[in-house]
Amino acid sequence: MTVSTNSEGVPTYWGTSGRRLQMLITAVATTDFLLFGYDQGVMSGIIESDAFLEDFPEAGWGSNWQGFIVSIYAVGCLFGAIFILTLGDKLGRRKAIFIGATVMIIGVIIQVACVGTSSGSTAQFIVGRFITGVS
Repeated sequence: MTVSTNSEGVPTYWGTSGRRLQMLITAVATTDFLLFGYDQGVMSGIIESDAFLEDFPEAGWGSNWQGFIVSIYAVGCLFGAIFILTLGDKLGRRKAIFIGATVMIIGVIIQVACVGTSSGSTAQFIVGRFITGVS
């Protein structure tokens, strides 16, 4: 991200400042919250599908398992919030965002890599969802 100043000495980000920057940040934050809800909504919708149950048979063991698989993402979010609450000021905004993005990439890779009907595929998927939530 490029930080510069305009002719009046006001810092600009992405070439903008003031109300326009506020609207840009609001749009990005809103998109993030939409994706959070989309993840939860899609997961709760596919968890009972035949294709999902073929790859992750433990999800068919009952509603408690299904609830756990879906909600572990939110538990990861709680741990991520606690982490950033305690270390966010020390890390700074840029490092915190970079760490969050890196953690999310790792979590997604873990989730994508667990396809297959092995005994640990559901456990790996759960761990991946938790790690993705931490970000």
